[in-house]
Amino acid sequence: MSDEMRKKVMEEITDFWINFV
Repeated sequence: MSDEMRKKVMEEITDFWINFV
């Protein structure tokens, strides 16, 4: 996986957790 892809995924996961909590 490329760094850009990983960064994008991490941002999406962070947004998901923020909305979840």
